[in-house]
Amino acid sequence: IILIFVVLPFFKPKQIPNVVINSNNPANQICQKINQNGVKYLCLALVNKDEKYCQNLDNDPKNICLAASKEDHSFCQNVAGGNRQYCYQNLVVISGNSTFCDTLNNPQEMSTCYIHFISTNYYISNLKVISKSMCDKVLKDQPEYQLCLAMTTQSTAPCSTNRVDCQALITKDLTLCSKSASKTDEGECYHNLAMLKKDSSICERIESLETKDDCYRDYSRLSRDQTFCDKISNSNQKDQCFANIALNISQ
Repeated sequence: IILIFVVLPFFKPKQIPNVVINSNNPANQICQKINQNGVKYLCLALVNKDEKYCQNLDNDPKNICLAASKEDHSFCQNVAGGNRQYCYQNLVVISGNSTFCDTLNNPQEMSTCYIHFISTNYYISNLKVISKSMCDKVLKDQPEYQLCLAMTTQSTAPCSTNRVDCQALITKDLTLCSKSASKTDEGECYHNLAMLKKDSSICERIESLETKDDCYRDYSRLSRDQTFCDKISNSNQKDQCFANIALNISQ
């Protein structure tokens, strides 16, 4: 499964008074709709490009927030466990700089980081920032390696005959999704094509409620349309939906 957009994990904030928020800023208004305070403060820090909002968070959350808002990977080095991957994924997307992935010491983490950067930009048609050479950083024994080569060359040639998801990324052929190996793969295929074809109605084809929520969350960022957030059942995903829109309109 390819992660498409910046990950804003849920964090519990500490209480710091007198945080002044410019309510006239449209992106700030959207951040304010977020129920989880941890996601809200990270959203505010990013849309305002102001690290002061990070002071509402502690430990790993604070370092993740500072890394993204200051575009400084040294803060990610202080993050432990799975949150470290979130930190780098946020950082490379916000900064637009894939070389931050190179500072990861773990080959698997570096591979995942590059795939995240490449796929994120492929889905929004920002092809000028991705290249085939980036796939050298992706582990060749991973299924994502084929996808990497396909996306960066915009060709089905790297796709094996049984990887219909890989072929669908290039051809944008919806009929290929129904030929997926499982319902999970089929749902992810529809998710991906909804982004690539800029067609939200494709999300409705997804049977899994979780994957459908993912689809609307990611599509909302492309469309900058908050009404798609209202289609999401999961409250965490709904909060991320608002955060994604706020980030998009602030850039």
